[in-house]
Amino acid sequence: RDINLKEKISLKFKTPVFIENNVNLAAWAEKNYGRGKDIANIVFLEISNGIAAGIIIDNILLKGENGFAGEIGFTIVNTENLGFKAVNKGFLEKFASVTGIKNQIIKAIKEGKKTMVIDLAENNLDKIEPYIICKAAIMGDELANEIIKNIVKFLSIAIINLILIINPKLIIIGGYILNLPYKNELLINPIKDFIEKSIPFEIPDIEFSVLGEDAAIIG
Repeated sequence: RDINLKEKISLKFKTPVFIENNVNLAAWAEKNYGRGKDIANIVFLEISNGIAAGIIIDNILLKGENGFAGEIGFTIVNTENLGFKAVNKGFLEKFASVTGIKNQIIKAIKEGKKTMVIDLAENNLDKIEPYIICKAAIMGDELANEIIKNIVKFLSIAIINLILIINPKLIIIGGYILNLPYKNELLINPIKDFIEKSIPFEIPDIEFSVLGEDAAIIG
């Protein structure tokens, strides 16, 4: 805290230094080298252990007064959780991130709920990973589907609000979500359905990042 990191690194290595939020950098990369080329208004939505958005409006990276523009991981998506105490993770990223999928099903298993996820993980909670939960959902597991459907609803509300406030031409989705199997069937297609039913005008295209894990460093 209270250290001019940019200045110190620049003096040490005698080269220009730029410091920026990794999701903003990913958005800038997508704008210049990825899906967002030649599009003035885009949102890069990172869904990983956390959730955040990099926002470009009229070809300008939107940062806000204190650099917190796009921190949608702290979004409250229902009235019951107003006042949710966020320390490191906000409400949305606690319950709708890739890590949130894993944490919720482990909690449910510990509470005695039945699921084939534990069988797929060889009866070892430490081996449960989000991809296993997606596989179980496709195979018809009731608990896995219930958790994923709730996540879809949370993400849909957040994305709908983003669209209504920003009106982007394109939403690019990146992060660990790209590594999940059946991500279209379980997550993206249902989210698109909710968006289409909820917004009465033209909605943005929603596409996956083509730059993947390299997006931030390219930006």
